[in-house]
Amino acid sequence: MYISMEKETLDILNKALPAWAIKDHPTKKGMTSIHPMAVIDRLNEAFGVGEWKFLAREIEVTKEVQNTRNGDRDVWVSAVHGTLTVPKHDIHVEQFGGNLSDDKGDSLKGGATDALTKCASYLGVGASIYKGQGNVEPPKEWTLDKALEHVTKAKDEKHLVRLWNDLPENLKNDNEVTAKCAEIKKELNK
Repeated sequence: MYISMEKETLDILNKALPAWAIKDHPTKKGMTSIHPMAVIDRLNEAFGVGEWKFLAREIEVTKEVQNTRNGDRDVWVSAVHGTLTVPKHDIHVEQFGGNLSDDKGDSLKGGATDALTKCASYLGVGASIYKGQGNVEPPKEWTLDKALEHVTKAKDEKHLVRLWNDLPENLKNDNEVTAKCAEIKKELNK
């Protein structure tokens, strides 16, 4: 799937989610759960309210018996097909979701939000979490000009070192960047 979008929109989709949106999965050890409202907020921020659409369709919802330590209980298990579209960007993503709940309606809603979260991940929402990197910003795309601009912000020598450490290795080895840093260091030590 090739999506043509402004860099600003891609940056919004890929930025870290708010801390309240991330928690340990309630039933799957070692897994993370993303609050669906954070996904909705991120899609609204990136595309605008009313500029994206999500359609969920029930595939199946069945009543089953779940064996627990406290005895058997009736649960509803749903399978849902979801479609996320963003007409302005010609985006059409389909994915499946599922859920298990004591309440039939909650099971279907959970399946729908599971499908929405999976669709949004195709656009970068929560991608770092799915990659096992945690809830982090994606790495910056550095250019030579950006690196030179970055190091010129140094207020003192300690700050220059911190700015230098932000740079990717290939730019730390660039003659123009190292010369600029030496020049800045000399100016700061006057």
